Amino acid sequence: SSPGKWRVGYTENEFVVLLSGKVVLTADGGAAETFTAGDAFIIPAGFAGTWETVEPVRKLYAIYQAPSA
Repeated sequence: SSPGKWRVGYTENEFVVLLSGKVVLTADGGAAETFTAGDAFIIPAGFAGTWETVEPVRKLYAIYQAPSA
């Protein structure tokens, strides 16, 4: 991902491992969280806010979308 800032809204859960770069996730009405190379984190379904790529990012990720009831 190239540097930039995007509005995001997750309907799925995403597990992320940053291989390189730096991102800042900010939940609507919440504090900003910064992640750098080597960090692993989960973005839960229902997360709404912004994803900012501060430095070019490479990541490994897995997505899980719960089946509809």
